[in-house]
Amino acid sequence: MSYGERYYTQIKQLQSESLEVFDTLRGLVSELDRRLADIYHAIEVLDDVESAEGIKAMHDLKETLTYRRIAKEEVRTLSPIYCLFNDSGEKLDERYGRASRGSTRIKRQLNAKMTIEEVFEALNV
Repeated sequence: MSYGERYYTQIKQLQSESLEVFDTLRGLVSELDRRLADIYHAIEVLDDVESAEGIKAMHDLKETLTYRRIAKEEVRTLSPIYCLFNDSGEKLDERYGRASRGSTRIKRQLNAKMTIEEVFEALNV
């Protein structure tokens, strides 16, 4: 396997994994937003926020806000990677495909069957 093929494969795997995680995190933030809305509605109908129900609602609110804050921070730090892959993924596919086709054609024309690893080994690199 060529270095280009190896790195391209690794980039595509990283792209797939990071986009999946990003989508999962955004879904989690949405779910936590729904939970917060439910908790706020529960608090609004309480007669006494210092009752057992009120204390539980406040605990749930604090916990959910913490979860949401952590999830939002992950979305924020993953956003540049998401944007990089989203903006340049198609260009990478196009350029790699073009380079790969050209390389295959040249190897066929020159009857070159060695891999770069074999060249390194032959030259003690």
